[in-house]
Amino acid sequence: MSAQAVLSFEGVWKQFTVHRSEAPTLHAALVHPFRHWRQRTRFWALRNVHLDLSAGDMIGVVGPNGAGKSTLLRLAGGIGRPSSGRVRRRGTLGSMLSLGESFEPTLTGRENALTSAILAGYTRRQALARLPEIVAFSELEEFFDEPLRTYSSGMTLRLAFAVASTVQPDILLVDEVMAVGDLPFQRRCLDRMHELQESGVAVLLASHDLDQVESVCGRAIWLDHGRIRAEGAADHVCGSYREAMRVETERRSPLSVERAPSTEPLRRGENRFGTLEVEIAAVRVLPEAVPQARASGSSPIRVEIDLEPHVPVESPIVGVSLHRVGDGVKILDVSTAGDGVELGTLHAPTTVILMFDRLDADAGSYRLDIGVYERDWRYGYDYHWQAYSLEVLGTAGATFGPPRRWEVR
Repeated sequence: MSAQAVLSFEGVWKQFTVHRSEAPTLHAALVHPFRHWRQRTRFWALRNVHLDLSAGDMIGVVGPNGAGKSTLLRLAGGIGRPSSGRVRRRGTLGSMLSLGESFEPTLTGRENALTSAILAGYTRRQALARLPEIVAFSELEEFFDEPLRTYSSGMTLRLAFAVASTVQPDILLVDEVMAVGDLPFQRRCLDRMHELQESGVAVLLASHDLDQVESVCGRAIWLDHGRIRAEGAADHVCGSYREAMRVETERRSPLSVERAPSTEPLRRGENRFGTLEVEIAAVRVLPEAVPQARASGSSPIRVEIDLEPHVPVESPIVGVSLHRVGDGVKILDVSTAGDGVELGTLHAPTTVILMFDRLDADAGSYRLDIGVYERDWRYGYDYHWQAYSLEVLGTAGATFGPPRRWEVR
């Protein structure tokens, strides 16, 4: 561990064992009646990882699902131990991972925040003094004394980030902080991370949002099958990762294809990309114009996505993002994987429905990106770039993240 490093991975390997039950045929069961039909498979989640994080560093971690990002952050946060190698830390730790696991659903937001601050090393009096700052940042005043089990995932995220970033850690570990939440909340999170970085806090941020990593991180690492495939300046690493995804998608793409129905013209190589093993056959945004959400009322939105698989695919991911017309700012980026929704094996036409109880966005014109991706985000089956319109009518409005739910039919 170097003299400047506050977090160090020294040749870290991490292995997991997966148990799978194998259903025997009747013949096999009769021939081998005492055989154990439970298979055990080992795989390496991390392979010989070397990484130093110094005070004031902000390092992004990118890579597809299953690359080892969450395992890296969990080991950095002291959750689990490496199979080989060593993880060293200096100073206090603020981790959204460990907070999420230590939150107690039956306790209120206030009680969870107080307990987490005490576990971080504060006295009870010091922890109580931090509560006003935590509740102000999270904007959960109306819900702070409600049980955590009544919180949405976005509300829990707000509380976790507020606690982790308020206890003045030496190291802050953040996993997909921008996957949920409205644009003002995202900005507050980014501003808070920059403040902590300028004060000497080291930040390790795992994210699928490459634009975000490029904009906030000076350095980045690209994990692939547990190994560091690239390390260096964030723009260089993210650019290399993007190019690898583009090459893989292009390699798998057919030479020609009939255009799927759409409300907007789709042109291969311009605003439509993918292998088309699964096609987005139709998208319906209902309604296409909504009044701006207010604290006193809601403006629900429904996005229906018809998928047509040409071959069976296992556990594809559907993603939806929303960009503001004019400056292109991304105000929303959600996916079935990020929200814990499993599509299973897709072998027949399927409709995936995303429902927002309200959309916290300024009045104006917006465009939606909609895509269906391979289960580990390694390439896209069908991706429609800014092909669908949404109008938000009104003036400046609410700032609270949109409650939402998914359905697969």
